[in-house]
Amino acid sequence: MTAAETIIWIAVAMLGLLGSALWSGIETGFYCLSRVRLDIRLSDPHDAAARRVRTELEDRGRLLTTILLGNNVCNYAGTLGVTALLAGAGLPDGLTVVLQVLVLTPLLLIFGESLPKEIFRLNADTLTYRVAPLVTIGRWIATATLVLPLLSRIARAATRAIGDAASPLESGGRSRLLDLLSESAHSGAISGVQGRLAERVLAFERASVRSVMVPWSRVDRISTQRSRQHAIEVALRSGRTWLPLTDRRGRVVGVVHAVDLFARTGEEIADLGRPPVRVSPRDHVRRAIGRLVESGTAIAIVEEGGRPVGLVAEHDLVGPLLGPGD
Repeated sequence: MTAAETIIWIAVAMLGLLGSALWSGIETGFYCLSRVRLDIRLSDPHDAAARRVRTELEDRGRLLTTILLGNNVCNYAGTLGVTALLAGAGLPDGLTVVLQVLVLTPLLLIFGESLPKEIFRLNADTLTYRVAPLVTIGRWIATATLVLPLLSRIARAATRAIGDAASPLESGGRSRLLDLLSESAHSGAISGVQGRLAERVLAFERASVRSVMVPWSRVDRISTQRSRQHAIEVALRSGRTWLPLTDRRGRVVGVVHAVDLFARTGEEIADLGRPPVRVSPRDHVRRAIGRLVESGTAIAIVEEGGRPVGLVAEHDLVGPLLGPGD
């Protein structure tokens, strides 16, 4: 390999690795970008960088495809340059392969991926605006060569085939509200406690019964076929105010208040039960709370396919709202 060829391949390798690092950082920068600060910058009619960023964000599928195209092209160029340099050194093929792994792995993973992603994550609201023109140019080139339209069609077809599950990064109102809360807490407009409470409210809105229920295998229950003394022991051991009541086949036939085991000694255990509230694990926690309020009991039996799979109490259902330790 001549000196000129060596210089060319060194340039190809360096440009490829630098480009890979830049595109990796751009991807993280766009996803970590504060939409609240972007909206503020858009209020300035002379802020061309903000408008360019908004244009790219209008089609997130197109944006991601452009970034991945740029990243892969640069990865290929960097790999090609390093491979050509090693091959030109006249080394045996086996040693060349080993050196490729030893050289390319840290270069691509650390300097081409991890490090630039962290840099852009910490400086998303400044660096993203500066590199936005590169994304626009990359999109123009990919569109002119028909690569971007082709890949976009393939991506849309694949999305329709497997179903369009909304990503948390792309959820509209909820994502923007979380951004606003984060920005408000950062600027001091609201306190950290207020911000955490608002986040809990949003988490409560999404919570299902399955996410808060106690699995049936861990639920203490009272059998109508056992003695009152055994029922009292179960109640004391569980520490719960309400417990499920089961028949000889293990079916839930009611719920019993622990106090009734001591107060209503003249009645059979089976007669102490009240109609159980039955909910689905897919039910929203708000619906389950409403059912408990209507029934006057404090626990609900979670059933799926006609069989009990868990139990929820009032404090379980409000857990997402109160947060850990509250």
